[in-house]
Amino acid sequence: MLQSNSLILGTPSYGDGQLPGVVTGVKDGSWEEFLPQLMEADFTSKCIALYGLGNQNKYPDRFGDSLFTLYTALQTRGALIAGSWSADGYQFEQSKAMVDDRFVGMMLDQHNQGLLTEQRIAA
Repeated sequence: MLQSNSLILGTPSYGDGQLPGVVTGVKDGSWEEFLPQLMEADFTSKCIALYGLGNQNKYPDRFGDSLFTLYTALQTRGALIAGSWSADGYQFEQSKAMVDDRFVGMMLDQHNQGLLTEQRIAA
């Protein structure tokens, strides 16, 4: 990862907006186990685009929350986060992944808006 100048990284949200990992039932581990390994990493000047996966109908009070955890971890290590994503067209109550009324990365909801995924990716 550190040898790349640009990255596209994403995460689903589990439970109460947790990153996926062994605690959330991901058998082989995931961000929960990997993120601590990046604590000393320097992402200065690396351009990173983010995306999150969530279910706005089932979890309207924490839609895509784990994306903010990933965003914060990378930004505090110097990463330049590319873009943000409008909340227009989504129906949810709250999300930690919102900064200045925009998501910190592209949000996808395959369960409820799967037909919009290709269009959102193209945009």
